[in-house]
Amino acid sequence: MNKYKINLSKISSPGQLFEELKACGLMHPACGNNLDALYDVLTSVGEQCELELCGLEDIEEDMRGYLDVLRQVLEDAEAENTYFSFSYE
Repeated sequence: MNKYKINLSKISSPGQLFEELKACGLMHPACGNNLDALYDVLTSVGEQCELELCGLEDIEEDMRGYLDVLRQVLEDAEAENTYFSFSYE
């Protein structure tokens, strides 16, 4: 199983979130920096993959609305692909 962990308290913009997703190896560096690209990656995973998001309590105010949309994308991807799961710490 591949496990990835992103500390959201260190994220101040959507672009920075995608940089972290690429740095940890979940997304290929050539992928677009958008939620559609993330969804495509997560729904095409062919082996067990878990994404853990931590630092929610310390997320910057500007990112709170984006986090709601991110959560929906993750839930949709999890429903579409049984190999993908995510959790919050």
